[in-house]
Amino acid sequence: MNFTKSIFDKKNLTQFLSAIPYVQFLDINVDNISQSSITLRANLDKWLLVSDKGAGINYGFIYGVIDTVAYLAILNHLGIYKSAVTLSLKVDHFINDISSNNLYFKAEYIKIKKQYAYSYVTVFDLDGKSVANASAAFLFKSMEFIE
Repeated sequence: MNFTKSIFDKKNLTQFLSAIPYVQFLDINVDNISQSSITLRANLDKWLLVSDKGAGINYGFIYGVIDTVAYLAILNHLGIYKSAVTLSLKVDHFINDISSNNLYFKAEYIKIKKQYAYSYVTVFDLDGKSVANASAAFLFKSMEFIE
């Protein structure tokens, strides 16, 4: 995939996301893009776990979406693709009382250095109620191969 030095547009970002297997299964879509942030929307119907104790949300997938959107906010700000690995992903809190079927993941880049990048993610519901906050740190990888 070829990126030019500009922010993602919805089509380009959707194409990038379609390469991630869980994105289509969980019905994750681009909600908003700006120079400093990216917001993804996920439909919670796909995240429900049904048991004899009732239905609940499978929060395990939230970590993958947080990691993905945090990285995308950094790429969006850079305007070019840079391979990176996640050094740290810290989710600050969860709540169980979510009042809508949609969950939003808004990521903002915080700082980008030569080898490191940092971003902050807010997860919220349709009413704007905060579900989780997360911080992520990434290490840019060299694309050179050592034999």
